Amino acid sequence: MKSAEIVCIMICLFLLLSGSAALAAETPAPEQVGLTVSVPTSSPEPTPSPTPEPTPTAEPADKWEALKMQYAADDTVQELIFVQYRGGSTAHLELWQKDAESEGGWKELLSCRAHVGMNGIDKQREGDKRTPTGDFGVLTAFGIKGDPGTALPYFKVTRDMYCCADEECYNKIVRKSEMHHKCTGEHLIDFKPCYNYCMFIDYNAECTYGKGSAIFVHCYGSKKYTGGCVAVTEKNMKTILTSVHPGVRVCIYQQ
Repeated sequence: MKSAEIVCIMICLFLLLSGSAALAAETPAPEQVGLTVSVPTSSPEPTPSPTPEPTPTAEPADKWEALKMQYAADDTVQELIFVQYRGGSTAHLELWQKDAESEGGWKELLSCRAHVGMNGIDKQREGDKRTPTGDFGVLTAFGIKGDPGTALPYFKVTRDMYCCADEECYNKIVRKSEMHHKCTGEHLIDFKPCYNYCMFIDYNAECTYGKGSAIFVHCYGSKKYTGGCVAVTEKNMKTILTSVHPGVRVCIYQQ
């Protein structure tokens, strides 16, 4: 090969290589692809914890259990008498006494049948022959017979004692000889054997005239209903009187 041809070939190769390098320099690098991450400008609000539900307290099973719970911490009350009305003139009577060793803190001393007013309970007025509904205290005990040994105040009935129905002394036990007027109420000594032993409950303690008077817990009579009182056998009445103390409650409700 002639030297002129060799020189020509070398010049061509130089030009070719120079063009390729220039082209490579002008070609932009490919863009880098990546993930875009959003950075919060502030911390997210914390999710509030749910408010815990209060622990429910034990609910009494019925009104009778509720009464026991009500008087459990009352030191003035040692006994409860429940008169549970069952319809007509029939009721069931229970006597409960506080006892720390018994379940629930109460011990049952008596459970027996009882009579109430001829027309049932829910007394509204004098003469409706209904027994009052509610939770009552005891004013005093008394009887045609002598004190059976009760812790309650007790008096023996005399011939001049009445439970007065006159407006002047309405719903009060009085001695006619001291009042000097003719009482139209109950002449207590005439009510044998019903009033052999009695407890005078404080229904209408304010002595509102016409609201009802002479409401007692007393002994059975010859009828299977009362005029508005609560009646049990004489034996059970004596058990009640010898068991209870001042502060006893008489609770009369629908069973």
